[in-house]
Order: sequence, then C-alpha cells, then structure tokens
Amino acid sequence: MNSQHALTDLENVYIRAHYSQSPEGTRVQIKFCLQNFRRWFDSEQLTFLNFDRARFIQFDQWLIGRGLKRSSRSNIRRHLQRYFLWLYKKDILKTDPKLIFPRMQTKQRMKVVLPKRANRFLSVMKTQSKPTTVGSYQEALRRFYVFLDQHKLTL
Repeated sequence: MNSQHALTDLENVYIRAHYSQSPEGTRVQIKFCLQNFRRWFDSEQLTFLNFDRARFIQFDQWLIGRGLKRSSRSNIRRHLQRYFLWLYKKDILKTDPKLIFPRMQTKQRMKVVLPKRANRFLSVMKTQSKPTTVGSYQEALRRFYVFLDQHKLTL
C-alpha cells in the first residue's frame, strides 16, 4: 500500500482503541473503510472543521464511481458513523454526526466495544451461566457504557 493510502496516526489510534479485541475480518473491514475515506478526504483537501452532510454525499458518490456495491457502501457508512462519533467526542469533528447521518440511530443499540474488564467478566460468566444469561449481562453492560458515554462519565 503506498503512503497516500496509509492510515494516519489518528485512525490507527481509533482502530487500536475500538477494534483490538475484534476478529481479524472486522479489523480488515474498518481499515478498508478508513483507507477509502482517507484517500477521498485527502484528494479533496478537507479538514474535519469543514466536513458536513454535503461532503459525505460527495464521498458516497465517489464510492459509487469506484464501483462499490450498495452493501459495501452501507458497511462503510456504518463504520464511519462510529468513527465520526469518536471524532466528535474527541472534539476533532466539529459537526454533530447526527447532522451528517440524519437517519443515524443513536438510541438504537450501536455496537459498543466493551472494555477489557467487562469482557473478562463476560468470559467468567460464559463458564458458569446459560448463553441467554450471558447475553442479558452483555446487553446490560452495553447499555451501561452507552449511558456513561452519553453523560460523559468515566469509571
């Protein structure tokens, strides 16, 4: 891969923070998404200060021009929603992601990457409980961490 399409330090930090425990296939998908976005973003000489809905539509058109199927573009959009939320919370992206993605469902369960200690707890639970019980605990933990995040609280 040439340096023009390499991920930035920021993108690598995001991947390590949110996908280090994910399967390799998931990490490949997020890298593909961010590499395509970075390629377009750099070619347009944009910054996150001036990124808005119209720019995202331009990006989607660029993906269409590159021959990406609708399903691939949907996957990219989902990954970018999470990435943009992270950028917005870090005060790097100045536009609220809900304005870029008007149909974005923030109240719906978005994939939450649980911290290591929560995953350790679930691992112990898997050895001692039924799968439905573990699933209930996992959902409760997700909701708890979403609540903490929405209220900008930490443990």
